[in-house]
Amino acid sequence: MDFRMGILREFGGSKSMKRSRIFLGSLCLCLTFALGCGGGEGGTNTTTDTGSADTGTSNDTGTVEDQGTSTDTGTGVDTNPPPQDTGPAEGEACLTQTDNTIIESGQLQTILDGCAASCTADEACLSTCLNTGGFTPACSDCIGAFYACSVNNCEVCEGGIDGTLCLGCLHEQGCAASLESCGGLIIPDPPDIGGGVNHEGFTEVPCPADLHLIDELEPNDASDLSNPITVPDGANGFCIRGGLLCGSDGGNSYANDLDFFDFTSPVTANAEFQLDWAESGDWDFTVVSNDEELITFVDGMGTSEVGSTGLVTGSTYAIRLGCWAGTDGAYAMWVRWGDTTEPPVCTPDCEGKECGDDGCDGVCGTCDEGQLCGMDGLCSVGDPGPP
Repeated sequence: MDFRMGILREFGGSKSMKRSRIFLGSLCLCLTFALGCGGGEGGTNTTTDTGSADTGTSNDTGTVEDQGTSTDTGTGVDTNPPPQDTGPAEGEACLTQTDNTIIESGQLQTILDGCAASCTADEACLSTCLNTGGFTPACSDCIGAFYACSVNNCEVCEGGIDGTLCLGCLHEQGCAASLESCGGLIIPDPPDIGGGVNHEGFTEVPCPADLHLIDELEPNDASDLSNPITVPDGANGFCIRGGLLCGSDGGNSYANDLDFFDFTSPVTANAEFQLDWAESGDWDFTVVSNDEELITFVDGMGTSEVGSTGLVTGSTYAIRLGCWAGTDGAYAMWVRWGDTTEPPVCTPDCEGKECGDDGCDGVCGTCDEGQLCGMDGLCSVGDPGPP
């Protein structure tokens, strides 16, 4: 079995055509409007009396005589004209009446289905296609960018965006924030972002109780991304709780679901790494630093994989996870470092010596043939004296 973690970096940009329906079935259900929309209504016409003259003369009978005539020209003057359409406000590109009508009518699914089939994740192509389908240019840009972001970063959304892991990924990758800040459309938060893996039905694999816990927020990482782990002061390690889809001796499932984590070591010490999972399978992890593979994967079926390496304070280490073959499920990837008390640095002492112990398990030199090293660290011929 070839080493998968490295070569699959090249697979990050290769996406299945199935992704063309990333949110077609559920986008209309999941998007909510941040603001209401709708244009102003026309005003009520009033008439102007252009010829009414009052003589101001009052008869003793108590009646007022108006000798003028009232003429209605028939020309209405709208004193409350509707507001002019100056385009959507910043951050509200999709809150126009035009875009609202398309979304509420359910046409978004049909339009985007066709656009995704012809454009896949090409953002410019998607925008042009959406605009041709009736969306305003600004809203087309927003939805096109959101769709491309989803395809390129969240493989877990292939079945629709209303799943917990998918929603978590859309927020983690910034796709949701981009759509809201651009179009005014909101992708809901997942029920419990960062709440572990139980939302997908996986049985959680326990972490050692003494380690700092980290929940995997991004279940299907693109290979060019990294998820930095922050290790709190005083921690003796950490444990990542996550979940993976398994391949069948590799394949697309494996390539599309790899987890990547980076951490900077707070200590100089030896560290133990261990990956645990529930059911027998060929799960793998590697640890890399400065392009050097410090721990490689172990081929074969099992329920855990272990390795160890030295850590150096301030150095960054990359952990790569995948399931080559087995059953989809949860994992616990943990790292524990040992005694962080660094041994004192030994400085050899050979001043005035030609030979003998340097005080650091080494020697200051060796004597020529026929000479012996004396207690004073000098070479001489004859009896060197008592040992």
